[in-house]
Amino acid sequence: MKTFNYSQDSANLIEFPELKALCHENNLKAVNLVPHQNDGIEICIAFDGTFKWIVEGDEVSIRNKEMSITLPWQTHQGKDAMMSKGRLAWVIIKPQEFDELGHLRLGDRFMISKEVEDGLGKAFIRNNRIAIGKSEWFTQLFFKMAHEITSRQEGYRECVYNYLSQMMVELYRILSENNVDKMTSDERMMEAIDVINEHIREPWSTKEIESLVGMKKTALNRRFKEITGYAPMAYVMQQKIEASKDMLLKEESITQIAYELNFSSSQHFSTVFKKLSGYTPRDYRRKNLK
Repeated sequence: MKTFNYSQDSANLIEFPELKALCHENNLKAVNLVPHQNDGIEICIAFDGTFKWIVEGDEVSIRNKEMSITLPWQTHQGKDAMMSKGRLAWVIIKPQEFDELGHLRLGDRFMISKEVEDGLGKAFIRNNRIAIGKSEWFTQLFFKMAHEITSRQEGYRECVYNYLSQMMVELYRILSENNVDKMTSDERMMEAIDVINEHIREPWSTKEIESLVGMKKTALNRRFKEITGYAPMAYVMQQKIEASKDMLLKEESITQIAYELNFSSSQHFSTVFKKLSGYTPRDYRRKNLK
């Protein structure tokens, strides 16, 4: 298989804004690979040699057709800031939208249903393994897509998005299988609680939490309450109020706090605050700033 190295500003990829890089190096030399983040989702496939990276402080290695995946916000580098020697293929795919809550929109050219797209976004977030195993089918799709981009035969654009869509579906299957095998429902629940806590300013809904945990509403409510003492949205509100207490002591305006925590209005925020704390926001501020 020939070497190719297409970057986002190369003539080969200019028609495909979703592809930020498409590369295959037969004889990669040891070079510097300093800490960085990618403008998209990066999938690597190792062939010859062992490739070692540090991703968010953890060491990861792949070899013998194993794959790795890093997300746009994950800082990574070569071990000892060096890229290993060997044969490696990689692609960087930039979705139209993607965030750390798993909200994913690949773009109109992808032939993927919203159901699969939503599931893939959550699977990316739930995945706790950078090295995700082998997939002969994904590898074949990678090289089929590269061939279409290089040869530019009739219908190549349609083929590229066809293969790209199939690659995303294959990733969804791999990650879903890994998550089922490696995580219990309680582990997914605890991970979801961590995500909620880290992103408490987001406008959470029960449906989003159901999707994040992978449980239906009745089972989710029962188990969530057993673990936290609250139903999901009651927990969200409790955490929002706890966050608002620190903001009140920094003398941010009540209107601004309500806006930043995604309450529907300052009156809604004040009502919930008094219900959960026993004080109005102003009274709480006066009492604790003395």
